Amino acid sequence: MSDNGHFDFKKHWLALTPDEREAFAQEAGTTSHYIQTHLTGKRKMPGKVLMNGLF
Repeated sequence: MSDNGHFDFKKHWLALTPDEREAFAQEAGTTSHYIQTHLTGKRKMPGKVLMNGLF
């Protein structure tokens, strides 16, 4: 995270190992494939339930 408080989700996601990505996705209530495909490229805005799981 930078000094201005900006959080780069894509950088965070790409820094995780494949096992960490699976665990993160499972805890968030989705799959690592869904996150990689839809959320890291800013193609979709997660719904409220998923957003709460991610953060």
